[in-house]
Amino acid sequence: MILIQSTGSMAVPAWAHLQRKAIATMNSAVDEHPDNSQAYTQLGIYVSEKAQRMRDFMGLLQAVEQLFGIWDKALALDENNVTARYYRAAWAVNVPKFFGQLESGVRDFEIITVMLEQSEDTTVQAQLLEAYGYLATGYQRLGEYERAKRTWNALAEKAPGSPYACLLYT
Repeated sequence: MILIQSTGSMAVPAWAHLQRKAIATMNSAVDEHPDNSQAYTQLGIYVSEKAQRMRDFMGLLQAVEQLFGIWDKALALDENNVTARYYRAAWAVNVPKFFGQLESGVRDFEIITVMLEQSEDTTVQAQLLEAYGYLATGYQRLGEYERAKRTWNALAEKAPGSPYACLLYT
């Protein structure tokens, strides 16, 4: 059930109103705390959620450019912000190449996989597997097929008995 809220002459889904409020709140947060990497990270997450629902192509292009700027700022403030790096990288390996973000997304996932491999937190295993999948996809999109193959194999070996195991290339 989608709740509709009237705003003047147009009916708007309730989630869209809440999304605008969340983005406005996080914009205020980054204005009040311009040195807070987490504030930029959350702003980027909310803008990315909005971008995923956009139907206007030009608006989407602008939103994607804005996203990368927001996450770049978050990482300039704290290069160890795994959440910002992960979101930026995931978008970078999945958006069209004309955005020019693919190579930086692959570099980000190379960093992320090392960080997660070294983590003592055992709960990051699922995120590590997902990161390897994104990294392999990035290598494929760059045309680096041998690196992609090695990465898919590493992923399959890290998760025997999982759906990733069927990805093993010989």
